[in-house]
Formats: sequence, C-alpha cells, structure tokens
Amino acid sequence: MEPVERESWPVDWEGASRQSGLLARARTPDEVLQAASTAILETLAPAALAVWQYAGGHLSLSLEHGLPSGRADRPRWTDLFKLPLTSGGLLLGVLEVYSLTPDGFNAAQRAVLHLLGGTLAVALHRARLDDQLAAARRGGVEQARLLELELLDQLTRATSHSVGYAQFFESLTAALAQAWPYRVAALLAARGPRPEVWLAVGPAGSPGQVDDAVRCTLAAWRGFGGEPLQPAQVQLHARGDQPPQPPASAEGGLALPLTEGDELAGVLYLLGANPAGEPQVRALHAFAERASAALTKVRELLSEEIERLSTIIASLPQGIVLLDAAGQVLLANRPGGQQLALLGADTTPVAQLGELSLNELILEAVATGHDLTRREIALRADDRSWHLRVTVVAVRDGSEVIGTVLSIEDITEVRQTEQRLFHDARLASIGEFASGLAHELNNPMMILLGLAEVLAEDPSIPAERRPLLQDIQAAALRAAGIVQQMMLFADTQGSEGVDHLQLHEVLEQAIALIASRLEWDGAAVELDWAADLPPVRGHAGKLQQLTLNLVRNAAEAIRQSGVGGRIVVRTRAVVDEVWLEVEDDGPGVPAELRERVFDVFFTTKRDYQGKGLGLAEAHRIAQEHRGRLELLAGESGGALLRLRLPREPA
Repeated sequence: MEPVERESWPVDWEGASRQSGLLARARTPDEVLQAASTAILETLAPAALAVWQYAGGHLSLSLEHGLPSGRADRPRWTDLFKLPLTSGGLLLGVLEVYSLTPDGFNAAQRAVLHLLGGTLAVALHRARLDDQLAAARRGGVEQARLLELELLDQLTRATSHSVGYAQFFESLTAALAQAWPYRVAALLAARGPRPEVWLAVGPAGSPGQVDDAVRCTLAAWRGFGGEPLQPAQVQLHARGDQPPQPPASAEGGLALPLTEGDELAGVLYLLGANPAGEPQVRALHAFAERASAALTKVRELLSEEIERLSTIIASLPQGIVLLDAAGQVLLANRPGGQQLALLGADTTPVAQLGELSLNELILEAVATGHDLTRREIALRADDRSWHLRVTVVAVRDGSEVIGTVLSIEDITEVRQTEQRLFHDARLASIGEFASGLAHELNNPMMILLGLAEVLAEDPSIPAERRPLLQDIQAAALRAAGIVQQMMLFADTQGSEGVDHLQLHEVLEQAIALIASRLEWDGAAVELDWAADLPPVRGHAGKLQQLTLNLVRNAAEAIRQSGVGGRIVVRTRAVVDEVWLEVEDDGPGVPAELRERVFDVFFTTKRDYQGKGLGLAEAHRIAQEHRGRLELLAGESGGALLRLRLPREPA
C-alpha cells in the first residue's frame, strides 16, 4: 500500500535543494559528512542516521546521529531507508536513515533521501580523489599524476577555443574518446532561456543508451541541487524520441557538476565502456572545474554575440524574428513583434503565421535545398488591410533543424501603389478607347442625322410616318451627345494639368456619362446645385472619375435594395470649403463599417460584384486634391458620401 502523506512530516523541497547545493560544494571528506548530516536532519528530522564508508574491502561507520550505544537500548524502528552510495561505477558506502513514526517514510521523503544520497555519493567521491591526489603529491607518486595532467591538458586544449555549446561538446567528446572510451556522453547546459542537452554516442555505445543517459543527466542535475527538470522542458540535440520521466537518482555512470561561481550551471554525464580508473576520475573532476570556466566563457561570448546581433536586428526596418527548434521566440525586433501580433502569432510557441502553418513552411524551405521559402500573406487587422511578405529560413545543423529565422516585410503600400498604378493605367486606356470609339461613332451618327433630315423634307413620306423620323433624329442627337461627352471625358483623363474648375461643369459631364446606366438601374437622379458656387483647383478628369465612383456606388446600393430609389447630387459652399454630396436611399452602411469602406478591396456588396476599389480610389483622389471624403448616414436611412474640397482663393 502506498504510504499516506502526513501533515507532521512535510517535505520542504526548496530547503532540500538548498541543502543539496551546500553538500555538493563541500570539499574534504569531513566537510562532506557534516554537510550530509545537516542536510538530512534539517530537511526530514529523522530519528537517526548513519553513513558507512567502503574501503579496503569492508564497511566502517563514518557518521552517526541518534543511534544508541548498546544493543539493549536500541528502539523498535518503524522504517529503515538504506541507499548504496555509488559514483563512477564504484561503491563508496551506504547511507542509513531510521524512522520512529507509525507510518515510516512516505514517498516524497524517500525521493528527498534519494536526492541527498546521490549528491552525497558524488561529493564523497570527489573528496576522496582530492585526498588521494594530495597524498600522491606528498609521496612523490609521479606516474599517476603525469597521466592525470596529460589527460587534463588534452581535454583543456580541445575545448580552449570553443565559442559555442555545440563546439565545446564536440571538442570535449573527441578528446574523451581517446582518453577514456565512453558509451554515451551528455552535456546539460541549464543556464539560459531554455535548458539544452547535447548527446554523443561513443565508439563503444549504442543509440539505445541515449534515453538512459538523458534520464541520468537530469537526475544528476537534481541531485546536485538544481530545480527538477522534465524532458519536455529540455531541448535535445540528438536523434530519437523524447525520453520518459527521469528517476530520482543517477547510477552506473560518472556525473560531474559544472558551476559558475557558486551556482550550478550544468552537468557532464559519462557512461563508460569500463569503470574509470582513479587517474582518469581525478582528471575528469579537475577538468569539470576548467569546463565550468570554459562554459562561462562560452556563455559570455554568446551573450556578446546576441547583444551585437540584437543591436543590428533592432536597427532593421523589416521585422526579424529568431525562433528555436520548438518555435519559442529567442529574439525579435520591434517591427517583428508588431507583425507577429498582426499574424496572430504573438504567443509562443509560434505555430501559425496567419493561415499558414510554420512547420509546413519550414519543411518547404528544407525541400528547396536552399533552406528558404517566401510567402505573401494578405490579412485584415486593426480595421485595415495588410500585405506582409514572410521569408522563412530554416537553420540546420546537419540534417536537424535547430531554429528558424523569420523576415517579415510590410508591403502594404507597395501593393496599394501597384493597384493605383494599374488603376491609373486602366483609366488611361479607357480614355484612349473612349476617344477612339467616339471618333468612330461620330461619323455614322452624322450620317443618321443627315438621312433623317433628308427624309423629313421628302414630300412622299406619309404624315403618319413623320413622327418616326423625328424619333430617329432625337435618338441620333442623343447618341451624338453621349459621344461628345465621351470625347470630353477622354480629353480630361489625358490632361495632366491642374486648373481652376467650375465644379458644376465637371459634375454635369460625369453624370451625363452614367445617366443611361442609372436609368437602367431604376435610380432617379436629382440635382441640387448651390448658386454661385466658388471655383476649386484640381484635375478635371480625376474629379470626374471621383464623381462617377460616388454615383455608381449609390446606384449599386439602390440596386442592392431591389426596389429602385433616388440619388441626390448636391453642392454647397461652407465657409472656406466646397462640398459635393451624393446621397441615396439604399440600405446604408452600419456605423462600425464606415471607417473601413475606403480601404482597398473592402466592400459590403460582394453579392453584387463589388470589388472594393471604387471608394478607395475616390478617397485617394480626394487626398490628392487636399480634400477629405467621409461617409455619413443619410436622412432617409441610406448613405451620404461627402467630398470636402478647399475653396480656391479669389
């Protein structure tokens, strides 16, 4: 049965981790035993404890607390926790902890004892080696020391020029393979935004031992006093599946703590093909201290590189975002953060860029052979339209993708400029077409008018047929008038000058062009001209185009209602402005959409072939004339579009 948690035996994990760290920093055997006693007594307050050390083929009692002196005085213990102390494949001793509580040690307390026991074993091993090394120095034993120094020099040289964790680990494992054949080596660097583990399988190892190495490395990290780490929290630089949960202690290998100052920074775990000899273990423990300094140097170099990189990236106008292999944001400049938010990817890990899957983009980039792919994303955010060009660059180490660089460029203005240029070019071509068409139609219209006049003077035509000739003549005159308006429109579109304009003349020409279409749509046009309207300064063709867009928009709104309607085109002189108003009695525009109707491609008339370009173009023309176009609610419930132009000084 699982032991029941007792309130009288709480587990202080924070205190246990702190005591474990103090124990890991003890140096001499006496300091190690005293630190172990303090850690266990203050953390769990057991009834008694004992540490037996193994040396020369037998166990001897090195530390005891609370044990009675005689067998007759010994109490009836309710529980005994016994843990072999091993490090580097060697048996160093046994830890015994006794309980008098009715339920004994619960599961959490046993986990704490595993933690402290694992730390005690490593610290005791290191202290013994230090004593042996000191004795060797005093006794003049040169051969073992020479081997140790040779190995230490070899390892130090291999890693002295490392400028990154991967390079450091590669140099370390290459040297170790010659000095001490290992099965699996693991380096845990836990200081930073996310812990990382580098794994290497040696000549005598197998890929199946990788999971064991990860479990033992994470357990050793906890044993040295580090905060518990789950495999999901760690970024692995090795092939294979994620390992399962780590056990409470590490056995069967040699775990070396790596420190920065008084803080634990990482763990080097080695699973050897054979148990390490005393010179090798001494050299590895000594090397761990130098490796700690090397890691500190690597971290400082990386920090400097990241700081320089951050300064460069921050000055770039386009958005730059650096992601790790899991999609976590490592670095982003201000435009990059803003554009990630527009794409809905401002929460980590980043998985989507708008409607696009980041993982699919990375796979596509890798498939190109250049590790790069580009996409243009059109979206709607902050009540406006955006066009973003996203470049995805996969960063690889061999065949493994270890990160991603995103370059995000706002090309909204470029696309809108292209659209305007296309629209202007289309207007120019329409002007040319209208001019040519008007010229071609003008001759047959003149012939029709001439024939109608000749027939009207022919006395042989019966009287009842003469009204038909009058209708032909009126229709021909109307067609000639339309042709004339088309020619005027073509002339104004081709003109590039800015003139003093009488707005009524511009409006009449524009409305004449669309009158027949309005009649077809069932829209009646009413003109409400202000008397003595002051002149404005502008481009006649563009103002005609603006008027056509406003009136056509009103006609489409009326057509959308399906019952016909009325369009009022009104002019006013207000203080220092001239107003043009186009009001319809259609369905109107909801208040929350009125600010969006001038955006490119936004339309409320999708079902009626609305493209979202007419009002956007009218808004642009208004700005070119130093004016303003606004949408209001009409008195009849429809829409009222008001153009406000500055009055031309007298």
